[in-house]
Amino acid sequence: MIGNPPTPYLSLLPERDTMLGPVARRRVARLWIGYAILFVAGLSLSQFASRPSGQAFGLGLMLPGGGFLAHAGTSGLGIAHIHVV
Repeated sequence: MIGNPPTPYLSLLPERDTMLGPVARRRVARLWIGYAILFVAGLSLSQFASRPSGQAFGLGLMLPGGGFLAHAGTSGLGIAHIHVV
């Protein structure tokens, strides 16, 4: 072997300005809008429902396991639920 072998040419990916492309950005925005609608629906149910089951359902829409907070009260167990969240 006489001389140096040719070095391979590496094709680098172009630098991105944003984390998401235009289609993914719209899909993520639509997802967050859906989450916001569910959160507002759960908040309104938890505040304005006359029955405890409606309040538990609204809290469950807001966060996983949130329906248990409706029955937690201000006892020690209720405070433990709030600290976990």
